[in-house]
Amino acid sequence: MKALKCEMCGSSDIIKKNGVFMCQFCKTKYSIDEAKKLLVEVEGTVQVDSSHLIDNYFSIATNAYIAKNYSEVESYCNKIIEVDPVNYKAWLLKGKAVAWASEVGQLRFAETIVAFTNSFSFCPIELKNDLFSEISGEIFSFAKAWTELRISRFKKLFNDAERLGILNDVDQFISLTRKFSDSIQTFLDDIQLQKELGEIISSGARSAYSDVWDRFYGDDGHPSDFEFSRFVTEADNCILLITRAIDLCVDDYDENILRYKFLIAMQEDVINSCSYVPDIFDYWNNCWKYKVSRRLAYQALQIRREIVSNYNKKISDINGKKSAKQKEEAEKRYNEYWAKHSEEKKEMEISLSKLISEKKAFETELNSISDAEKVQREELIRRMAAEKSRLGLFKIKEKKELQNEIDIAQKELTTIIQKIEQERNPIKKKIDEIQRKINKINTELKKPR
Repeated sequence: MKALKCEMCGSSDIIKKNGVFMCQFCKTKYSIDEAKKLLVEVEGTVQVDSSHLIDNYFSIATNAYIAKNYSEVESYCNKIIEVDPVNYKAWLLKGKAVAWASEVGQLRFAETIVAFTNSFSFCPIELKNDLFSEISGEIFSFAKAWTELRISRFKKLFNDAERLGILNDVDQFISLTRKFSDSIQTFLDDIQLQKELGEIISSGARSAYSDVWDRFYGDDGHPSDFEFSRFVTEADNCILLITRAIDLCVDDYDENILRYKFLIAMQEDVINSCSYVPDIFDYWNNCWKYKVSRRLAYQALQIRREIVSNYNKKISDINGKKSAKQKEEAEKRYNEYWAKHSEEKKEMEISLSKLISEKKAFETELNSISDAEKVQREELIRRMAAEKSRLGLFKIKEKKELQNEIDIAQKELTTIIQKIEQERNPIKKKIDEIQRKINKINTELKKPR
């Protein structure tokens, strides 16, 4: 039995079309005379070992990828997949290539996700972790690079179409990444992707607004009606981008507060902006005097002021969430620390309990020391002093005698007080020492972790 066999790839799948023979595998064409030379004697079913060809195609595709010839990468990966539909490496490389082959308005990320999903499905189980890491890195790298590209375009045009293009593409990145994660049942941190894309959008929009403002204000500071209208539109596009960035970076409290403050500044710029027209020519200074031509309507100004008020409320809400989160995290760290040091905590609590009991015992002993004699002596001195004050002006002798008695009682009171203090001071010192130990343990137990 004879059959045609392609001299390029060894395939016997050759058909005649429009007077030309073509290999259906490698697409090589042969004339009738050339085809006659391809006839070979075969026995049984014709089988082609295409492994060497797959290796050759993959090598070509890899080199093309390095050279950033993504259409060629896709073409050769498709040839590999035609022969070996479960070749996970070909699907992986194709997924990378079609992403980078995207053009503005023709984002091919959906095709990339299909290819990555197939690659992961066909990958040997022992290689899936490494493959997932590679795919995740590729998704992040491309999404960030593409968003930066779209931002660079926006910074040149500042228009609605570019803004919507950025937001639509970012939404596609997020939704398709989640779809990929769900389909392979492996967690991919799309929240981190959102945050990184949000940071790119925020930074780019703030930079763009600086250019918008410079172009609006101009060299003379007297923008025209056209420049005023354009400024409001372009400023609003920057505002909308930063607003979306805040949504993407929902838990980035500190940065979102700064973003809201920047939004407030932008809205106030728009509120205070206006256009001018020449009014009177100043011949003395050889220049025009300008007057205001246009401002935003009263209702539009009120709407923007309400938006600014809402921004300030958002800042307050974020500060509240930030404080609550910090408290929650501190409590979590505290509980985790003592869960790991439970024995140490138990020993400290036992020591604390003993110290509190000792302190109470000493306080009871301290309170048991009577100061009745001191009180009696103080009362005696008080009565004698009162009696002395009632004596008349000429009772000099009686006053002198009473004063002597008061002085004697005062000395006795001093002696009594010293005696009481001599008894109490050692106990007070012990109580103070115990209290210092109690404070030290409480500080250690309550210390933030």
